[in-house]
Amino acid sequence: MHLRILLPAVVVIVANWPGDARAIGGSCQPGQTKSCTAPNGCAGVNQCIDGVFSPQCTQINPDCGCPPPSPTLAQNCLTPDGCAGIRFWCRDHWMQCIKGAGSTRGCFCGGYTYTYNGSQACNLDGTYGVCQSYTEGLEICDGCDNDRNGLVDAVPYNPYACATGGVQSCVNGQWSSPVGCGGSAPCTGGGTRACNPDCSVQAVQACFGCNPAPGTMTFNVDGPNEWPAACWGPFNNNSNPFYREIPATAKVNQVDARSFDIVQQMLTQWRAGELQGRLDGKSGEPTYYSDSTMPAYTLKCRNDPYGASQCPPGVEGSIVTLPEWALPEGGSGVIPGTPQDPGPDGHVTIVDQASNIVYDLWQVQTAPLPAVSATPPPDLIASWANVRPLTGDGLYPFGQRAAIAAGWSNLLGRIRLEELQAGEINHALFMYVVCHNGVDGPARGQVSGANVGVVFPATGQGRPCNSSPAHSGFEAKAPPMGAHFFYNLTPQQIDELNIQPWKKTILKALSRYGAFVGDTADNWGFEQESSYGYSSVENGARRWYDFGAVSGWTRWLGDASDPGDRYFARLYETVDGTPGGNPTLEAQSIDLLNHLKMLKPCVSQGICQ
Repeated sequence: MHLRILLPAVVVIVANWPGDARAIGGSCQPGQTKSCTAPNGCAGVNQCIDGVFSPQCTQINPDCGCPPPSPTLAQNCLTPDGCAGIRFWCRDHWMQCIKGAGSTRGCFCGGYTYTYNGSQACNLDGTYGVCQSYTEGLEICDGCDNDRNGLVDAVPYNPYACATGGVQSCVNGQWSSPVGCGGSAPCTGGGTRACNPDCSVQAVQACFGCNPAPGTMTFNVDGPNEWPAACWGPFNNNSNPFYREIPATAKVNQVDARSFDIVQQMLTQWRAGELQGRLDGKSGEPTYYSDSTMPAYTLKCRNDPYGASQCPPGVEGSIVTLPEWALPEGGSGVIPGTPQDPGPDGHVTIVDQASNIVYDLWQVQTAPLPAVSATPPPDLIASWANVRPLTGDGLYPFGQRAAIAAGWSNLLGRIRLEELQAGEINHALFMYVVCHNGVDGPARGQVSGANVGVVFPATGQGRPCNSSPAHSGFEAKAPPMGAHFFYNLTPQQIDELNIQPWKKTILKALSRYGAFVGDTADNWGFEQESSYGYSSVENGARRWYDFGAVSGWTRWLGDASDPGDRYFARLYETVDGTPGGNPTLEAQSIDLLNHLKMLKPCVSQGICQ
């Protein structure tokens, strides 16, 4: 940002041309002037000095030579610091905007975003007032004046403190280390569970161990603490690449030579996706853990834009059970489009606890669910569905189509709320990108490179960059489908970063296990589990929303195109010196450009790491 100091008007003296003064026109009388033209084309005069005309051309109008102000800013100009001005003024041959008393500028309130979501007063002494949210709301710990009372972070204590006590104060948009936090709180069904360092109560596994055991699913979903604990992982076995830690040697010897270029394009030219906590629960992809007490439906595949008329044998006509309140991703039924524009994803994942089978559904069209009839069960229609055993590795064999582009189960790699609450993710992440290249291969299970742009552990394409003119410019520096990224700092180094705890949790998972590219979207980011699965309990669908509220995420009330109260956050923010940037959050930005790397494409499972 360039700051200009505005001074009273002065006469601009510009040299006319070099040479003897008498070349201008001979002797003159004191006070006499002669018309001349300054080098910038402005009218001026030569003054009579010591009986001769001076070689210097004095510009008559000091404003002459300034480019006209932009037509779009003629009435409401902006000062270099982003404040609204009252008029233009010529200085140094540039039109300067004079700041008006009481004007305001936009600011990034409660987080660094791509759109101003707050405002602050511009003071004439060059200082600014606090960043206030455009819409008055509950004051939270996020470095923002949410309730617009002139005080930032005026919150008394963490409302989610441990039941046994413990107080945290809000300092610079973050909760301080707890004071007095300790002991334990009762667990459902007996026993106790300890308090986390942030005074929140640990997940249920502190009482019962990991419930249920990894790779299986037999538990009750009728209560608020009965969902899988943070330590649980679907398809958790030795053959699953999502659960293999990346060897230190691979981080040195198997980094792809294209890694920096690919990461740079992704971070500087593609928008970062968001983790969202919406009050209506719409964010993320939902999973429902079914049991025999729930209503039954007949699963059918219809209206697939890619041509399949039925689900695979054994899946078409299957009887599945779901809570009557279950909704697909996005909250409403999908109307399929064409292969070029198939419409919303509308994912639903069903974990059948009785058989340990996972149903992966894409573009669910039946929503809300119909009233249940005794015989036969009503239809649950999706564009596509397939199944994997929960005790397997979750990877579909080559040639078997999945509900996501890469060819693995919906559940693999999703960030679950229980994991962020517990501060530990014990698996690789599911990563999506704008498009993938059409170069790498072969895909898993193939002996040729026919399915180009696809590498282990993926088997299918998403959106190749060269498939549309809008993305063809990204082809040379795009990752393949199935690409394996990792964060090249140790967990100990990550703990030393001045960033929010939830970011540390994700970075540690990226350091230990990495992230696999599994689909394409309008931006890049990491897939999250939806709040819809918690709807059996009061306020369950707002669990992500509440987590965002106490974790320093940005609150946004939506707009006409996408209404809805929500909190959102991005793992990575571009810090480009934009006026109004949040200095506290900018100091917490993550250096992904230098530490995010991509491993060489794998040909088979054996040499992946």
